[in-house]
Amino acid sequence: MKKILYIIFLSFLWLNNSQALPDCAGKDYKKWKNCIGTINQDGNTYKGIFNDKPGSLNGVAVYKYKDGGSYIGEVKEGIPNGLGIFTRADGGYNVGQFLDNVKSGWGIYYLKKSNGYILGQAKDNAINGFATFVDKSDMLSLQTGIFKNFKYITRSNKIEPQCKGTFIPKESKNWTNCRGQFDLGGLWYDSDFINGVPNGIAWVRLFEGEISKSTGFKTSTYVGELKISEETGWGEKTGMGVTLFDNYVIQVGSYNNGHYDGKGITVWPNGDVWIGEMKKDKRNGRGDYIYQDGSWDSGMWKDNKMDGLGLQILPDGNRRYGEFKKDKFIK
Repeated sequence: MKKILYIIFLSFLWLNNSQALPDCAGKDYKKWKNCIGTINQDGNTYKGIFNDKPGSLNGVAVYKYKDGGSYIGEVKEGIPNGLGIFTRADGGYNVGQFLDNVKSGWGIYYLKKSNGYILGQAKDNAINGFATFVDKSDMLSLQTGIFKNFKYITRSNKIEPQCKGTFIPKESKNWTNCRGQFDLGGLWYDSDFINGVPNGIAWVRLFEGEISKSTGFKTSTYVGELKISEETGWGEKTGMGVTLFDNYVIQVGSYNNGHYDGKGITVWPNGDVWIGEMKKDKRNGRGDYIYQDGSWDSGMWKDNKMDGLGLQILPDGNRRYGEFKKDKFIK
């Protein structure tokens, strides 16, 4: 009963802070509060929700810069904090975690000049840590290991200690506290191991084949955390990670027991962006879907559809507030 009352409370809180908000009035944005507004400053535009503190922009926002770049993502006091995508004027971009406007955590960079992706650990606005470089032309990983300021410095199979011998599932218990690589019939692993099971920071590549066909999983490259599952006894995606699908869809966020589960950001090749809660690979819970045409759906979601209280900003700027059911506006 307490859980139900808590959910109802959160719903009304979100309604009061988002749905019922008017357009911000006046030219002095420092006085704006409890409204939806767009700041035009020095050729840049900043669009989002201003809360109780005057001039304070928080939540998901859309920024467009005069140099042609943009940012779509979470902000705190107007500063990128959380999950987002920063796009440069040259067409390159970064998707992932931001801390006080600094790229830090897990993320993926698309480098226009080299026509490739680097996905992995980021720090101080650069790839620093374990990562892989993927060629966009064939989606194959060309370099996997330790990077420093985007430079590839250590191959993964040179990270010590390396596991010894040939890996045999359920038998290679000696593969523990070491780094190893093996192919499980179209599912390639490069991971830390504990007692013969992948566990820790890993690179996982799923090729098209029997495993992808039998599971229905799309071919992809994953870099992130694996943890031994109580259900399967195998190292499943659990924790933070980055998935780059062969159809160029990008996911950065939380995983649980092999599923995209928790908070995440998804970016589609057409420019659509989702930032919000996931449950077993589907949009479930609170979230924002920003479309390439400028429209915006914000609210409660169920099984990939807006379902519950919601705010919909249409391409022409008009809005609809209220109850949605399976993406349809009810009242």
